[in-house]
Amino acid sequence: LYAEASYGNRNDRDFEKEDLFSLSTSDYVKIMYDKYRMVYYRLAYLRPNKDEVKKGNSVPDFSIIISNEDFKKVGEVFFDGKKYNNSMISVTKMGLAVARKDLYTQNDDYVSYNFFDLVPIK
Repeated sequence: LYAEASYGNRNDRDFEKEDLFSLSTSDYVKIMYDKYRMVYYRLAYLRPNKDEVKKGNSVPDFSIIISNEDFKKVGEVFFDGKKYNNSMISVTKMGLAVARKDLYTQNDDYVSYNFFDLVPIK
């Protein structure tokens, strides 16, 4: 069984507008709990503006917002979307593992990760 999509009287122009909106509107994606450090990580896509998307830049940068167990923001880290892969992030004992997109494009036989650990700000 399958369902056939029905878009009514929509045309390609409608889809172009929606694509442009979707690719240029920042949003929150997911929340991960770190049981080793007892914090939450909230992933936010920081999308390029509409002019950048029209020029062909649709790769979002992203940030990870760090919250304590009371959901109070305690930090935020910015990541370059051309360097890091926003869909390959894991919580580990060693820290937050974020895949390196740039290294994978150089050699797709390996996936390399950087590990990030929390450090108190003095």
